[in-house]
Amino acid sequence: MYEALIIAQKIYITDYNVDITTVHSTSTLSLKIYRSNFQDVNIPTLNGKTDHFIIKGYFGGGTDYYKQYITNAKYYDINSLYPAVGCYE
Repeated sequence: MYEALIIAQKIYITDYNVDITTVHSTSTLSLKIYRSNFQDVNIPTLNGKTDHFIIKGYFGGGTDYYKQYITNAKYYDINSLYPAVGCYE
């Protein structure tokens, strides 16, 4: 296995100029190869303050799954309340 990794390392360095010891997965490796060899446009990144503000928007309330099994009662779909409340702000 070690010899196979050494061969793979040599191939990736000579063909793509990418060190496989700097990545943790094959998807990261393919992205690194694409960005370093084939991407013509630099994708801008956000500064820390703006990035932190956007990240806070990805966190929401808890989600749970419940099996419906009630008799002689009214059922209210509380999952639809979240987008509905946003209409009144």
